[in-house]
Amino acid sequence: MFAPATPPVSPTPQTLNAIISSGGGTTTLNLSASASNTATTQNVYHDESSFLNSCVNDDQNDRGIVGFPSNVGSYGCYIPAGNYYFNGPLVTDTGGVVVGVGGNIWVAGSVFLNIYPWYVSTGAWYVKGFGSATATASFSHASATSFHTSASLAASVAIRSAAHVEFSGLDIHSSGHGIWIGNIPYLGGPNALRFDNDLITTWPGPGAGLVFR
Repeated sequence: MFAPATPPVSPTPQTLNAIISSGGGTTTLNLSASASNTATTQNVYHDESSFLNSCVNDDQNDRGIVGFPSNVGSYGCYIPAGNYYFNGPLVTDTGGVVVGVGGNIWVAGSVFLNIYPWYVSTGAWYVKGFGSATATASFSHASATSFHTSASLAASVAIRSAAHVEFSGLDIHSSGHGIWIGNIPYLGGPNALRFDNDLITTWPGPGAGLVFR
């Protein structure tokens, strides 16, 4: 699904996630991390995943402190109106500071995925759009938040052996699959999933809106 049909015989270029330390407004930028090899003519993308990850970690810490039991409820994290580029690892993949606790992520702004799908490899994540994007369809029952996906990605959302996951109220545009759900070896099968009021467009690629593997 996310690997070439013929594996490469030698290492291929990887992604470098870094922060601009200095050099803003010039043609030379100093980064917080260095690449292991020299690279030229590479694509560079803005990344705001660290802000969402920080919010989720704070939310999980609040629900886990003494005197604040998790069953009292929590609003979670809110992505406001605007354009947001998530091109780094997200806590829905790694689990956050308390794996298995998950959380609510409310999405009003448009999401752009250039490098990775929105991976979910741990449980109890509820991503809910209510951005009132202009996208509609004859069967629409609610407004939707836009998910824009690079043509190079095999899917917009990839749920891997995770339980209790929701992606609802989203207008997903993908040249590959919209939402892919499958197993990772030696882990349990995905279950307890919810997809409500989603508009999924897979064009011009050969993908499907929902794929269960």
